Amino acid sequence: MLFDYISLAGGLVVLIIAGDVLVRGSVGIAQRLGIPNLVIGLTIVAFGTSAPELVISLKAALEAPAVSPSAMWSVPTSPTCFWFWACPR
Repeated sequence: MLFDYISLAGGLVVLIIAGDVLVRGSVGIAQRLGIPNLVIGLTIVAFGTSAPELVISLKAALEAPAVSPSAMWSVPTSPTCFWFWACPR
């Protein structure tokens, strides 16, 4: 029981650190390429909101291969993409 709580706490710490490293590295690369901060921020938000949907869609596709994973991912992600491109610059 105690091991479960320690594993949970350790996993959360690793998740937070890995996420921070990923975002800092991505932002650093994008800034070196001259991409505006607004585009960087919106891309991170768009990925963060669509990544869980992608994971669930892939899991569902593995359990029921009759449905295309790209179709399952593109439908709920479309509003995010439309919002991103419709945002005034």
